[in-house]
Amino acid sequence: MAGYSSRQSTYTDGDTISAADTNDEFNAILTAFGTSGHTHDGSAGNGGAVTSLVTNAPILGAGTDADVVLTFNTSTLDGVLSWMEDEDYFKLSDDLMMIDNESLIFGSDSDWSIKYDESGDDDLVLTGSDISIESSTSAKPVLQILNTNADANGATLKFNKNGASPATSDVIGNIDFVSEDAGNAATTFARIQGTITDVTAGGEEGSIGFYVAENDGTLTKGMDIVGIGSDGNITVDISTHDGSAGGLKLGGTLVTSSATELNLLDGKSAIPGLTGSTDNTLVTVTGANAIAGEDNLKFDGSDLTLYEATNDGSPSISIGGASAEKGMIQAVYDSGAQTLNYLEISTATADSGGDAASIRFDVDGTDIFNIDDGGITFTNASAWDIGVAATTSTTAGRALTIAAGSSATGSANINGGDLTLSSGGGDGTGTSKIDFKTKVSGTDVPASKMQLSGAGVLTLSAGGVVVPDDGDFGSASATDAIQISSAGIVTFKDDIKIKDGGTIGTSTTAGALTISSGGNLTVSGTATSSAGELVSEGSVTALAIALG
Repeated sequence: MAGYSSRQSTYTDGDTISAADTNDEFNAILTAFGTSGHTHDGSAGNGGAVTSLVTNAPILGAGTDADVVLTFNTSTLDGVLSWMEDEDYFKLSDDLMMIDNESLIFGSDSDWSIKYDESGDDDLVLTGSDISIESSTSAKPVLQILNTNADANGATLKFNKNGASPATSDVIGNIDFVSEDAGNAATTFARIQGTITDVTAGGEEGSIGFYVAENDGTLTKGMDIVGIGSDGNITVDISTHDGSAGGLKLGGTLVTSSATELNLLDGKSAIPGLTGSTDNTLVTVTGANAIAGEDNLKFDGSDLTLYEATNDGSPSISIGGASAEKGMIQAVYDSGAQTLNYLEISTATADSGGDAASIRFDVDGTDIFNIDDGGITFTNASAWDIGVAATTSTTAGRALTIAAGSSATGSANINGGDLTLSSGGGDGTGTSKIDFKTKVSGTDVPASKMQLSGAGVLTLSAGGVVVPDDGDFGSASATDAIQISSAGIVTFKDDIKIKDGGTIGTSTTAGALTISSGGNLTVSGTATSSAGELVSEGSVTALAIALG
């Protein structure tokens, strides 16, 4: 054995053996066992190799806190199986082969097994419930199915539902995408699902459904790819498409058209061709499968323009139900030219009512006035003003003229149109007036200068009445009852009557003459006759003055 190199004593017949001889021999053997042990490895001093352990419970290791290594020793390659004391696991340092049709079993109850199925398709069969590949490293784990063949075929991830009674609507397999929500609840956010649509032999059809969680976490099918009962045909259905909230998007923009609307192109052999388009032109149909850009009709995002560069073109815009029931705005050209004569706003209707097809002007939600068969009528929503806006302080105000219609000169002596100013009528004892206002000196506010009451009384609040030289004042029967000459002389056509006790005078002496109810004339100064006779101051009874 190792450490025991030679015998301590040698004996022959007749020798006397002392105790020391035996003790030395046994001490040498004891020393050898205590230092190197006995390996039985076939080396000198260690004896032959041990070929078997005749026990059902062999124990390896010295019972110390150290790894235990079992080495399978050959001439070239060694096999090593180590028990890692601190890590608490076995480490196999070489390949491990499972022979045909044998299993590697996991769990006290054989919950999982891995078997090489040589009798079948040479498959590695994993039998159990769930399998997890876990990693705490970012972007890990990665499951890779690698094919290194140089041909055109790749690897396959196969979901095989091999039940005893397959049926239509059976789910073949799911790919679920699971994470946690903000409350740490496990949530399936997306799913790809394969389903049997038709299990009939010779008429098999399948579908792939794409699901996502929506609103409350409910998995909702967004798209379905389905085989149908005709060769070479499938359908792709976006089941949630409504054109308003969800459905098909192109480039991030929701397609708002329905299938019915898109089917309007059904049967068209070609998409209508577009010709003549320039920036901002609008498109119109010009014939079968033909559309054109209208250069005279443009919309740039803010302005809509309609131009017609043709003599007498007079372009128009009509709104309504038909050509006989419409409102129209038209730019009317000069005859034989393209210059604008006037802008016409017109209506047309078969309704014979006086207010039918009227034109109404509304400002900020309030009707201002209507134009109908009877003329222009202001609404009663408020008191309205007609005027010219004020100018700057250095510019004279602009005139406003209201004129009735006139008649062309001719031999028929036709009258012109009357101008009528009418105030609003009152109910019962209510009255109205016509008020004439002009600017008051020293202010910018026009004030009333003349009023015509409902009773026909004309009142001047300031100023006076000026008539032309030799102008007349009168009544309906005597229009020239009073005449004022250019020199200011007033001529009365007939008698003059004043009130009882009324006076006649000058600006200095207003009461120069007083006429009583009895006809007595009192002169406040001196009366002189045409003959030059003087009459004393005071009462004159039955005074006769000869004129001329």
